[in-house]
Amino acid sequence: MVTPVRIIVMIYLITVSCACASGNADTHPYRVGVLENDAIDESSGLAASRIHPDILWTLNDSGSKPVLFAVSTTGADSGQITIMDADNRDWEDLAAFKYRQKSYLAIGDVGDNAGRRDFCTIYVIEEPKAIGKQIRDRTKVKSAWRIDFRYEDGPRDCESIAVDTAGQRILLLSKRTMPPVLYGLQEAICRKTKKVVLNVDSQLVARQLRGEYKVKDQNILKFFDLALHLFRGFDEVEIREIPREENKDADALVNKAINLKALL
Repeated sequence: MVTPVRIIVMIYLITVSCACASGNADTHPYRVGVLENDAIDESSGLAASRIHPDILWTLNDSGSKPVLFAVSTTGADSGQITIMDADNRDWEDLAAFKYRQKSYLAIGDVGDNAGRRDFCTIYVIEEPKAIGKQIRDRTKVKSAWRIDFRYEDGPRDCESIAVDTAGQRILLLSKRTMPPVLYGLQEAICRKTKKVVLNVDSQLVARQLRGEYKVKDQNILKFFDLALHLFRGFDEVEIREIPREENKDADALVNKAINLKALL
């Protein structure tokens, strides 16, 4: 679980006045097209492709399928892809970036209107090289990697993300705080761990995590569900049982913590 760091305490919203003459049509918004794909019913977020000229990527908001849509700059349908190992709990934004000569898309499952989420998720996929008719058959892909994280100062509703490849970080802008706060997930774009090994000195916990025993305690169940969710971010999770007699250092630290707590 990654903890984002506040890299800027506040951002002041600045209204920029246009100095152009009011009669200039270029100073006014105008429609360049209409979204052709009817499946895009609540577009939330837009990113320009880094490998396909005049192609934009978009997504639907919370509760929709984990799908990215490709559209032209005039709104024409250019196909869609499903991310098989992702959930759309509350997708809000996406960003396109290049890293080590490859093009990626980062999807922010970061919405939290009620401010109650235990953690949020960033999914990163390699941008499809095929476009248009070649992905109209509902192409399915897996994420290249994912980042589950918590904010250092409690749940936040975020609706905008960006990727800073030079700084090796993903930026997240809060919505419901005044003034807004910019957070940074340090080194997030280079985290590509595929396998994790857990050394557990509790036979019960190890067997519960492997699915051999059921978790009955409701107080523990929420942490068990969180662990299983985090496991999905890796290709392989190995759980090793470490006998207590081989884990004396950890036992000593636990006993020390218990004794310190008793003194407080």
